[in-house]
Amino acid sequence: MQVSVLGIEKKQLPHVLCITNMMLHGIETPSFILHDNALREGDKGITEKDRVDVILTNPPFGGQEEDGIETNFSIKSRETADLFLLLIIRLLKKGGRCGIVLPDGTLFGDGVKARIKEKLLEECRLHTIVRLPNGVAFNPYTGIKTNLLFFTKRGPTEEIWFYEHPYPEGYKSYSKTKPMQMEEFEPEKAWWNERTENEYAWKIDFKTLKQEALSKAKPHWTEADAHTKEAMRLEAEVRMIAKDIAELKKEDEKKNRKKIKALQDKQKQFQKVCGTVGGKGKNGTGGRGCVLAHLQSDLSIRHRAKTEKRDSEKMLKDYRELLQEITEIREQLKQELMNAIGGKSA
Repeated sequence: MQVSVLGIEKKQLPHVLCITNMMLHGIETPSFILHDNALREGDKGITEKDRVDVILTNPPFGGQEEDGIETNFSIKSRETADLFLLLIIRLLKKGGRCGIVLPDGTLFGDGVKARIKEKLLEECRLHTIVRLPNGVAFNPYTGIKTNLLFFTKRGPTEEIWFYEHPYPEGYKSYSKTKPMQMEEFEPEKAWWNERTENEYAWKIDFKTLKQEALSKAKPHWTEADAHTKEAMRLEAEVRMIAKDIAELKKEDEKKNRKKIKALQDKQKQFQKVCGTVGGKGKNGTGGRGCVLAHLQSDLSIRHRAKTEKRDSEKMLKDYRELLQEITEIREQLKQELMNAIGGKSA
């Protein structure tokens, strides 16, 4: 037992409290409880000898790590909860188990959090989420809502059980004088090995939801790819216009200065819009990586898809109108140049 329990604590006072707690619970020489930053080395350099069978943790969340720590992680973030979750996924042996306390922001956040959730759901089997009432973790300082996540390093996730932990009868919140008690978890313990859906527990078929989300997203990825190709084609037109402008300047820049300026202004406007459409296409194709973490209701998915489709179609219409206008100006300038040099082609 002495060498089986490992731990790391960054701050001095909690480190002392942790060692004291170990001694009070039968670990007489808790020499493997280190005073250090568990995030310092990141998740990139972990080897098989570093991995463990079980991790139980209540990591700090809501705070930011010191500069440079995020560079040692496979996904960049400075939020402590994000980095700890990445570290845990990497530290677990195959078949290893974890129980962790995490805030709602980790479960429902977008961006980097979505990519980390995707990694968790692909590499681990997230089988249970116990939703805790408001104020469990930090009342009276904050009422942030927290969750207990249980998963094994044996992915991917196929189904997830949720259990909504209720307040005890007569309670409306927790406080220092009315903290959460271990006895409150007796219903979860009784339910754990004989799971059925009830007023507090329900199950989602994550595998099916994932497949449905991928199926719904695929047509829009295809459309985004088409928009990207269209943007690339229009960018080629912009380069041709720039070449024509350069040639016109060589022939008679002073005479055509005003029209060249008008053409340059249109060119800049065109480039700006073209860049926006290119970004739209990239965002659409990049969404492949985050689809697992962005599962929404059917209504939300359809609404977002229709909105993005309308936006993209309007942008392409604007591009084509700009291209037509630029082409007309270019032809006018060419005609004037031909007239100025006696009808000879430039």
